[in-house]
Amino acid sequence: MAHARTTIRTAVMTACTGLTTTGSNISSSRVYAHEDLPSLAVYTDNELVTEQSGQMQWRDLTLIVEGRAQAATDVDDTLDTICAEVETALGGDSALAALCTCTYAGVDIEYSGAGDQPVALAHISFVLQYQVNESDPTTII
Repeated sequence: MAHARTTIRTAVMTACTGLTTTGSNISSSRVYAHEDLPSLAVYTDNELVTEQSGQMQWRDLTLIVEGRAQAATDVDDTLDTICAEVETALGGDSALAALCTCTYAGVDIEYSGAGDQPVALAHISFVLQYQVNESDPTTII
């Protein structure tokens, strides 16, 4: 059985597949990103148990949706558009809302000079809160 984090990442990927700017250029790995740009990579960063009552745990999961675009003259506009599309998709997705609460936490922009053409990255952060039984981290309550 898949961990609750896997279930949540899958729901996020579903919500973000087919966005206007990135289309189906999406991967579930920060290491093996989609080669076609612009693209998205979905991954989790860290998780904390924020409250425990008996065997029930509330967990805060930091999720990153990384937008990638070739660094051209309008790269900032492209990243802003990707951010807006991702925020809108996750904020309005009922399947994700059934699993957890999703709160936008911010964005970090960076540029990478590796490769033939520089790539701009937007690390869009969300805090996702969900509940599990500590003896069953596969089932979201």
